[in-house]
Amino acid sequence: MARFTIKKCLRHFDDDLLKQYFEYKNISKEFPERTKKVKSIDIQDWFDYINGLDNANDINLDFREIYQLADESGIFAIIELAREKASSFLQDIQSIENDYNKSLFCFLKYPSLFKNASILHYVTELKSKKERINLKTVKNIDDVLSKKQELTEAVSVYYQSEDGRGKNCTIDDCIYEDRVCFIVYIEDFMKSYLQHEKGKLVRKTSIPTFEIVYVYYNQIGRLELSGGNIGSKKELDLFNIFNQVVLEDKKAVATLQKVYDFDKFLLDKEFELENDIDNKFDYIIVKQMRLSHKFDKNKRIIFEQDVEGGLKPMLDLLEQHKIDKNKFNLTQVVINIKFPGKGNRGSVAMKLTYPDRCNLSDSPSNLKAKKYIKKWKLEINP
Repeated sequence: MARFTIKKCLRHFDDDLLKQYFEYKNISKEFPERTKKVKSIDIQDWFDYINGLDNANDINLDFREIYQLADESGIFAIIELAREKASSFLQDIQSIENDYNKSLFCFLKYPSLFKNASILHYVTELKSKKERINLKTVKNIDDVLSKKQELTEAVSVYYQSEDGRGKNCTIDDCIYEDRVCFIVYIEDFMKSYLQHEKGKLVRKTSIPTFEIVYVYYNQIGRLELSGGNIGSKKELDLFNIFNQVVLEDKKAVATLQKVYDFDKFLLDKEFELENDIDNKFDYIIVKQMRLSHKFDKNKRIIFEQDVEGGLKPMLDLLEQHKIDKNKFNLTQVVINIKFPGKGNRGSVAMKLTYPDRCNLSDSPSNLKAKKYIKKWKLEINP
């Protein structure tokens, strides 16, 4: 999504909805006046109005949250949750134009729906989540939610003992279809920054937070984890914390779990990247393959090509370079899939990395691509 600015929001917000927002904030200052030449209030007038308020920073934060959901994927998250909960929001927004106003309307009239959609949108847009499968299943999702405070405390204790940070910890949760999402906000180290005050440069301190995200599919025992570049040890520790605290399973989570079957690409002569009538793509390109030598850890080769036609053009390229497939393991593959849509709309670059990393998020177009992982039976999952 493009960079946030208040003026960008003001260009799209309806005047009447803006006035409702300021009334919601209990702001009594008189609104800017419309000019005779135009039907709406000038953007600069609204901008000056906001900057003249005592709580301008608070409004900036609200607008930033509204902006985060003011696009196709954000509105999709709101609509999906509204549909699940049979919310009247779906009827109310039919006459509201553009995604900015829909997001603002939801913020004002359906705050609980807006909060949950913000969580869902954040989680679904995350890429390169680590995964573990074959974990314990839980029939009742409320049993998972009931453990969230214990999970928060366990993560807090872990980071305090490991890093000396994380004394304060807060958790958000969201249920969507077949999964429950947890975002754990962990107190980081104190940081300093420079700021101007009355024309002088002063040093300020703050204690920010960082996030750990869990997405648990309770019916199939699948757990996804996202925490940035925290290292394999912490990733495994955090998997085990969830497994022990939430799932009440004392067995250790597998250190290395082969989730994707990479052998198919090189060794299965019958394997093809077949299209699906119900989820059809326009074309597909195996853009890149990374091959690692089975016996020489220092030898790795990356092949790239741009020819459409599924797997065959890439295999032909390997053949041209006389690659002995029995001496190499495929450790990463990039597959470009073009679904129907103008220009780049519908384009997805799927990257699978051995053993268990996938770059796809849970956005609508990425979910389409994920279905092909199952169709091609690349996922080793019961």
